Amino acid sequence: MGIVFTSFDALLPSTDVFSTLIDATLFAIDGMSDDPRRPAPPGTQFRWQQGATEFSISPMHQMGYQTLANLVAGLQINMIIFGSIRSGMYATRFDIYIMTGKIGSGKIVSRPPSLIRPTSPSTPNNTARALTSPPADPSIYRVPGAPVTLFLSRYSARFSLPDALYLLSEAMFGAAGTIRDSGHDVLIGHSWQWRQYTIGLDVYPKPHMSWRVLAEAVKGMKDWLIAYGGMGFRFDIELDGAGHIGVGSLRGLSGGV
Repeated sequence: MGIVFTSFDALLPSTDVFSTLIDATLFAIDGMSDDPRRPAPPGTQFRWQQGATEFSISPMHQMGYQTLANLVAGLQINMIIFGSIRSGMYATRFDIYIMTGKIGSGKIVSRPPSLIRPTSPSTPNNTARALTSPPADPSIYRVPGAPVTLFLSRYSARFSLPDALYLLSEAMFGAAGTIRDSGHDVLIGHSWQWRQYTIGLDVYPKPHMSWRVLAEAVKGMKDWLIAYGGMGFRFDIELDGAGHIGVGSLRGLSGGV
């Protein structure tokens, strides 16, 4: 696959860009989890928005979920090269190619944020900005549209929100890549770790955990962090019908949570 950038524009907030890439990867994982090679329905237009940042893709032909996951991972690598994890990334338009030629185009640009009624501070949403005080410890967050509930507790020192969202996006790409390469959605192993600068994400799954469920939990952590800012926490993951399926932490590497 090749990505040809056709234009660059003003800097966008890194947190908003990472958020749309995480949401796009979860969408791809949802499509890949049953069959990694399954294509999206014909004529599908893809769009995700965080704050004033919109990420959209317009395929010329039917695009597979696996292709979409690869595209998002490649976009993040290139946008960081041209921009910065912490300082911002440039709005851009691009064309998508495979060996047979151009298969679509896309853009990551600034758009007016969706008009969504604000929710209470204890209920994060995709247009929220970081709040000045943390929620109750512990707190419960139900991931919208997913059978996953997060129990977050033992908050620790604050850290860079862009670094944290980059770390979560890497975990999402790991989930998508494993489904792609293995051909199934089974999370095997006693523990999984991801690192970015001074932040670490550790996950200790139980047998009912899948990569898709982990990706839904990561999306919930992302929304929670956007609402409350970068801070460490311990988390428990519960799945409807299966109960407690995993535990972990997002923390600064200099100290536990």
